[in-house]
Amino acid sequence: MKKYFKRIFKRNDNKNLLLFNTSEHIEKNTKELEITNSPYPHLRWHPLREEWVTYSAGREKRTAFPPKKYCPFCPSGNLEYPTEIPFNNFEVAVFPNRWSSFYTHKENNTELDGLITKPANGQCEIIVYSANHADTVADMPLTQIELLVHTWNDRYKELLAKENVKYVLPLEN
Repeated sequence: MKKYFKRIFKRNDNKNLLLFNTSEHIEKNTKELEITNSPYPHLRWHPLREEWVTYSAGREKRTAFPPKKYCPFCPSGNLEYPTEIPFNNFEVAVFPNRWSSFYTHKENNTELDGLITKPANGQCEIIVYSANHADTVADMPLTQIELLVHTWNDRYKELLAKENVKYVLPLEN
């Protein structure tokens, strides 16, 4: 069985950035993004749809449709500004979504007249498959795809081991 390496890098916001590689990753980090406040999303009962809907006011500040020269998921060292991944090189990176629709904060600090609300507990992570912005899974060599599958398995097992996680739902945008 092939050996993979997992580096846990503690970001300046005290959250972990995970780097998965086929060899040990020892590179020193570059400048990090500024710390952003964690969102406090909540669920609201939608009486017409008869289901819970997630609301997160903090998501309005997220990076959406950045200019082509700025990609928040590219390696920072290759650009003139900090990104989510403060390294020149990596193979696969995993980090918490800064503007998540779910956040385990265990309290319902949202009081809205006439609305039934509860905390939107959960965890959202982003997995960047490659340091090359244009790569697709079809473009990747088999070793990179194997590393990606190893990463998915690692995240699945680690997340399911948490007491407050009942299932893991992978999504691709």
